[in-house]
Amino acid sequence: MKRTILLIVLFLLVLQSATALVPLSMSLGSKIIDIATHKGKTQVTLQDGQLVTLGGSRIGKLKQTLLEYSFVDLPFDQRLDVYQQSSQNLLWPSVKGALIGFGGGSSIQGDWVGGLVGLIADTASATAIGTGLGLMFIDMIIHGMFGVEYPPDDSELYDISKALLIGGAIGLGASRVLQATWPLIYGSRYNSTLRKGLGIDKKGNDAFALSIIPLPQASGYMSLVVATTIPIG
Repeated sequence: MKRTILLIVLFLLVLQSATALVPLSMSLGSKIIDIATHKGKTQVTLQDGQLVTLGGSRIGKLKQTLLEYSFVDLPFDQRLDVYQQSSQNLLWPSVKGALIGFGGGSSIQGDWVGGLVGLIADTASATAIGTGLGLMFIDMIIHGMFGVEYPPDDSELYDISKALLIGGAIGLGASRVLQATWPLIYGSRYNSTLRKGLGIDKKGNDAFALSIIPLPQASGYMSLVVATTIPIG
């Protein structure tokens, strides 16, 4: 029996050493993709010479900047270029949140709330799973020392460890689904706010462009009104 327990311990140690390389390689790979897909802050020079920074901030800060400064006078090509440089990437943060988790997907978007939620959820789930495995292993050793068949029918420790494993697995799965969708929602809201502030419509056209609107008059004549759209909040 002692030999069996020793073999189990050795197997777990070898398994732990082997699996330690997987998170390391995944972390290194994700950092490389982070660098390749990350969009940093963009410096924009307005017509009056003011230098404005866009990107790399939360939605609240972005709204404040767009309300404080006007981008109406900038050429459309420049505004479109600013949008492309400052908009949030949606695909990789979602994939990273689903595969790696721990708030990493939201963190690279600058969303500390989503990052904190993901970190807490994954940490709690992983702790439950680790605790469940540890208790089950201890219970297995104790029953093995007395030659009792495992799993036993009346072991309270086994029931607790099983509940922790199931709860942790469910929590981890739910957490990863949340972390896959959170960056999509946050990034879409961020990009929509940025797009409207820069005067770009959903089709990628100039929302600040002048348009001529026919306006019927009571006299029977038709007036032509020149109009444009300017965001006010």
